[in-house]
This record gives sequence, C-alpha cells and structure tokens, in this order.
Amino acid sequence: MAPSTNHFANHPTTKASELDLRNIAIPIPERFGPGVLPVVPVTERSQGFTVYDTNTVTPYIQNFNVELQREIIPNLTMEVRYIGSKGTKLEGTLYLNNPIVEENGLLDAFRTTVAGGDAPLFDRIFNGLNVPGVGLVNGTTLTGSQALRQFSSTRTFVANGNVQGLADFLNQNSSFTGEVGGLLRRAGLPENFIVTNPQFGSRTFGGAAIVGNLNNSTYHSMQVGMTKRLSHGFTNQTTYTWSRAIGTSILDPRNRSTKTLQTFQRTQDVRSNGTFELPFGPNRLLLGNAPGWISRLVERWQLGGIFNWSSGQPLSFTTNSTTPNPFQVLPNTSNFPDLVGPLPKSTGKVTFTARPGGITYFDGFTRVPDPGRAGITTAQNLQAANTQSAIADPQGRLVLTNPGIGKIGTLGQNWIEGPSQISFDANLVKRIRIGEAKEFEIRMDAINVLNHPNFGNPTMDMNSVNFGVIALPTTGNRTFTFNARVNF
Repeated sequence: MAPSTNHFANHPTTKASELDLRNIAIPIPERFGPGVLPVVPVTERSQGFTVYDTNTVTPYIQNFNVELQREIIPNLTMEVRYIGSKGTKLEGTLYLNNPIVEENGLLDAFRTTVAGGDAPLFDRIFNGLNVPGVGLVNGTTLTGSQALRQFSSTRTFVANGNVQGLADFLNQNSSFTGEVGGLLRRAGLPENFIVTNPQFGSRTFGGAAIVGNLNNSTYHSMQVGMTKRLSHGFTNQTTYTWSRAIGTSILDPRNRSTKTLQTFQRTQDVRSNGTFELPFGPNRLLLGNAPGWISRLVERWQLGGIFNWSSGQPLSFTTNSTTPNPFQVLPNTSNFPDLVGPLPKSTGKVTFTARPGGITYFDGFTRVPDPGRAGITTAQNLQAANTQSAIADPQGRLVLTNPGIGKIGTLGQNWIEGPSQISFDANLVKRIRIGEAKEFEIRMDAINVLNHPNFGNPTMDMNSVNFGVIALPTTGNRTFTFNARVNF
C-alpha cells in the first residue's frame, strides 16, 4: 500500500446546492474517505495518479570543506578553499505511463509506414473506418498506412518520425469511435496496448507516477579569495570560483543511471566588492592643508563598487518541435540530436548580424535539410511534409542531425554554455559634517554603470526557424538614483 496518493475527480456544478455558497460546509468534506481511491474507468484517460515508494527514506547531503588561509602582507589575506557536497537518495519522480512502442510492434509498424510500406497493425486498427479527406480503409485499395500518411491529424507525426505523437493519438483521441481509446478497443487490442495504466492519462498531472529516492548529485568547487581589510581608506573582497555540479537526469525510464550537468551549474564565477575613500582633505594625501571651506568640499568622498561575472548556463541542443523523446509520458519532452561532426563545447558567441534586431549565438551555423529525409517515402507526397533540419558548421559540414525514429539522440545534455552574465554597480557618497553629532549625506547609485547588455539564452531547438536567435534584452538598463539625507 502506498503511504500517500493524489486523486482528482470532476465535481458536478449543476446542482443548486453546490452553486449556493451558503450550503457549503466548512471544512469541505473529502469526496472519498482516507485510503479510498476513486474507481476510474479505462475510457476516461484524464486522471492523475501519484504514489510514493514505500521504501522512501529521508535524503541526506554530505558536505566537505577544506581551507588554507595566509596573510600575504598586513591587512591582505588570501584564502584557497575546496567546497564540495554529495546529495544521496534525493527525491525524484518517475513517470510510469511511458508510451510502449517497441514491445507491441508499434515502432516497427511506424517505420514501415514511413518507408512507404503497409503495416498490418494499422490495417487492423483502421480497417472499415472512413478517414476524413482520405477514404474508406479496406486493406487493399486503401491501407491503414496509406491513410496515416494522408490524414491531416497523423500525417505530420509520420513525416517527422514522431512515433510518440502517433502513439498518443491512438491512445487518447476519440475520433472515429466517439470514445477515448476506441481505436484500440474496436481492433481487439488491450487497453494497455500503448501505456501501462491507460486511465491515468492526464497531461496536467503527469499520468501515473511514483515518487522515490531516484536521484543523486555531486558538487565540487575550487575557490580563491582575496580580502583587503580596511586600511588607508580602502577595503575589498574578491572571490573566484571554478565548479562542477552533476546530478541524475532520467531520459529513458529503462536507463535510470544517466547523469549530466545541472542547469544551475556555472563553471566560473567572479565576485568583487569594495570601497575607497578618496584621498582629499585634512590628514590626507591631497589638499591636506587647504582652507576650511575647500576642505569641507573635497573631504569624505567615498567610491564603492560591486562587480559580478559568471559563465553561462549549460544548454542542450534539442529536437523538440518534431521528434520528442519517444519514451516520456509528458508531451514535447526534449529529445536530443545525433552528433555527427566536430562540435567543440566552446561553441557559441553572441554575434550581431546585419538584420535589424538579429542577434545569433551560432554565427555561421546554418539549418539544412536533414539527411533522414531520404528514408521517407514519396508516396502520398509524405517526404514533402517533413520539416526536420540538420545543422551544418561554417565549413558546411554536418554536425547535428535528428535521431532515428524511436531513438534518443547521441549528443549529451548540456553540451555548451550560454551567454555569460556581467554586472558592475557603483556608488559615490559625500558626507558633510554639520554639527558634533550630525552629518549631511549625498549619495548617487549607478546600476549597470557600464550599460552592458546581458543576453538571454538562444533558441536551442534545431528544427525551429529561430535556431540560435537571441532576443533583445528587456532588463538591465543603466539607472542612476540620487539620495540626500541627514544622519544624526
């Protein structure tokens, strides 16, 4: 018995008692008592069901820190640190309703249809049905495969190798029969022909899922810091960090040991802040003996600054738009391309093009027709419906192609880094004594004083017409703020 479950039910809204707020008892009673699950018919396909592994334990994290500190000169200290952590038995969700496409013969039938053949499985499913805009499927003059290649609701799936999309159509669509799953039912196929738990097909709640101790993570970092304590009007703290954050990433439920860089990973990071009191006025290097009114004017000016720079977020090339991961239950789950040529991990640089507003991250890389189109039949003009693209480098060599039908791409996740981020904020403060315990302060703060734009991540879907395009920054403009106050 699972220790916890979530169930979702449709509440009727036509009863007068439920439309009148005066009749609602507080607290609102449960529709089903504790431990009682609703009976969900297999024809519904819209419920969500989440259980927790009975062997779930509390995750734990181990931290490892070592530091070496040395004072180089008076008031200047250097620190070298190793900071690491290991997360073990972290909580994660595994979706159980992953489409079945290999064991049931659907993948082979799909490949046969793409290549121009006629699959008996699709004859069995569509035989005797009048497909809109196509005709009556009878297995001779019009086969099931031919109908799929022409029918507007399935043609794109077949042309672009989207076996997951077709599987979902067969399992979820009520076309032809008026009931969800009717296509499988009338063909004498089992209710769980496509997914193990067909009644739990909700896309909002992830269908059937189990929560358990699925994940692990590791973090390693080397940090070098310099600390200048306040002396001679100057103080500063600067830290450089190099790090790696790796964690579990389940792409294929049948292979749960996959690990990759985490999205919050930043390979390098520099942070610095400090203040400097300008050397003007009494007992200072400059204008130390100036007349009183000049001393009041030039003394106690302080300049401060905060500087941050970090390398970009890890990014994955995807083939989302046409070939989602064939084994994931959620729609449009990322799939990844096949790596077929040299693609250094340093690939990517913000580049302004001649097109107004045109900013690209992969200058010289172009979208070209995917070589996989050659394996798509021209019957029913199917090949022309393919919209997949491959990526060629500036020398015209193919580097990325779409994965084969029913396959997960060979390119690793988080292959490159996105645009780096930089910021420099400064402030200027002037304090004037106006009494024994009072002073007048004027302050100017400058945010993004260099007015440097920080760009977002480019479009990484290689089948998108906007592949590599970066949107114009909408935030981070330079701003000045002036303040005046009396301190007492």
